Amino acid sequence: MTLPFDIARCRGVNINGDWREGCEDCLRRTDAGSPDRQAYITPPAIIVFECEYRLEPPCCQPQKPPPRSA
Repeated sequence: MTLPFDIARCRGVNINGDWREGCEDCLRRTDAGSPDRQAYITPPAIIVFECEYRLEPPCCQPQKPPPRSA
């Protein structure tokens, strides 16, 4: 899945080589942004239960349909 460029990205929070819970696989952090210009958000300073900006990766990749036989 690729996010559109109008969805803001996030740099995440990494402390001593460990990502904060939810940052490791968040699409805002892992998906590439626009090479020309991209909006970024600041990660929340405090997270109570989960990051309100987190975008979960899809649990499974869409499968390509099998080729049609002639």
